[in-house]
Amino acid sequence: MHFLRARERPAEIIAVMALFSALDAALALLSAFFPAATAFLMLVVPLSSAFIAMTCPLKALPLFVLSAFGTSLAVSFFDFQTLLFYLLPALIIGAAYGLFERLRVPSIYHLFLEAILAMALFLLTLLLGKGIYGISFYDLFLQAASPEKQAYMSHVFLLFCYSYSLAQTLLTHLFTRLVFSKMKRQEPLDRLKPFWPYLFASVSLIGIIGCSFVSAGFAYLFLGFFFYWVLVTCVKEMPTQPKWMLAPEIASIFISILIFAAFFSAIPEDKGLLLTGVPFAFFLAINAINGALRVKRARHKINEP
Repeated sequence: MHFLRARERPAEIIAVMALFSALDAALALLSAFFPAATAFLMLVVPLSSAFIAMTCPLKALPLFVLSAFGTSLAVSFFDFQTLLFYLLPALIIGAAYGLFERLRVPSIYHLFLEAILAMALFLLTLLLGKGIYGISFYDLFLQAASPEKQAYMSHVFLLFCYSYSLAQTLLTHLFTRLVFSKMKRQEPLDRLKPFWPYLFASVSLIGIIGCSFVSAGFAYLFLGFFFYWVLVTCVKEMPTQPKWMLAPEIASIFISILIFAAFFSAIPEDKGLLLTGVPFAFFLAINAINGALRVKRARHKINEP
């Protein structure tokens, strides 16, 4: 499509930035009168900053984020909480997405980084909301459980924030890919070796074990990281796994159930669910074995006379 192309002329850059700033302001005004439209705002607004990051000079990106937020603030200043909690984080997440796409970072890595960024923005807006409006989402989150379960809820709060941020990032990714499907994109650069997801998963597993003695909240957060990277290895390895590897996978599930039943009662109640990482640890090991065998088979074919 002619519209989805790189822009270099200053007049053209200013025009497209003004167009998308006006669109974001219109969406902000719409969500101010119709709160249900906020979900639509969170999907569409990242497209604008992602588009600027992918088609305009990078030096224009911070200016666009500020101008889009300023224009939205001018037309819907009476609904500042929506701008602060939804529009501004959506602009920043979209800008990060477009920047990573422009740098040709593989999706599995930049989605994880964007989820971390989204979580940081989410926590920051919660702190600002507490300071400005005196409303603590953290307290509301704890009150959703019975008093005896509130200690556990406090431990999984960071995991909840990460899960929410990852879900938001994945929806933004899918929607952006759908809208920009006609846009000519360069293939991501394979800068990172295939073993990096296994390294990140192993670091996350070490984080779970280490933080379980210090902070249950960070232990559960690392559990969320661990789930992500193990799922990445599963998506990568399962299509190439030989059928015989299905047997150790099934056996690992039963062994994990036995381990969970044997050790759950011996672990403090607020940390017992960390054992849900056991089957994922088995799958990580199986995927690593399959990856090593796949590389060995590929080398053997290359060295065949």
